[in-house]
Amino acid sequence: MGTDVGQPDVIAKAGPLVIGYGETKAPGTIRQLERVLDTDQLLAYRRLPNLVLTDYLHFLLLRDGVEVARATMISTADLDAGQLNRAAPAAAEELLTVWLSAEPARITSPVRLATELARRARWLRDGIRSELGREAAAAARRAETEAPLRSLHQFYRENLMSDMDADMFADAYAQTVAYGLFVARFHTPGTPFTHQVAMDGIPTSTAFLRSSVRLLLDDATVPPSVGWIVDDIVAILDATSDALVARASARARQRRGRGHLLLRALSRGV
Repeated sequence: MGTDVGQPDVIAKAGPLVIGYGETKAPGTIRQLERVLDTDQLLAYRRLPNLVLTDYLHFLLLRDGVEVARATMISTADLDAGQLNRAAPAAAEELLTVWLSAEPARITSPVRLATELARRARWLRDGIRSELGREAAAAARRAETEAPLRSLHQFYRENLMSDMDADMFADAYAQTVAYGLFVARFHTPGTPFTHQVAMDGIPTSTAFLRSSVRLLLDDATVPPSVGWIVDDIVAILDATSDALVARASARARQRRGRGHLLLRALSRGV
């Protein structure tokens, strides 16, 4: 999601499904919090559908990048003076109630499934791009750290496309992972869809796809900055019925054939 933005500080869930995200900053004035909206981090987070930005004193609620509500628990001036407006906590509580009352993604059609997977593939692409930058910076400092995504990028360059830059790799790999998780879900009907099921669910005949996805499913290798997005994709697929997954697969074959063009194929019109 841009340059070194990591994951949001708070991920709110209803059961396994995500309903909202929160980002916290040090206490300050409302103007200081507003300035955070223009940072690279928040510009990336604006892609999230239900986000609260707070410094514990002020709260901004954004839906799909648009501010829909704001509230102040207590101003810095009142805090310094030891005063509290009794109405202020109620406004903040109402904002947080609205934030937490958001509905998780309801998958009711192949098009909706494709839309939600494509949305998360874009988040994953940006997270991978950010992680590649972090790994490159660590390598430049000669820090003793593993760089699994840079290694995979190099593998793609050597075996798939010699001029594949970081942005192209991030996009291709994110689509591959989203498609691979869908394939795993298709091949494991009637079973709760977990990380382990996903790792085992991709057919062994597709070794490249299997190994690519496993990198981001294994706790030992997945970067924390993208792990939360993979968790969300797994949860979305787990909440999708077997029948709908089968319909989505059939639709993809009809529209575009095979491959991770699934996301584009399904989301082309209703």
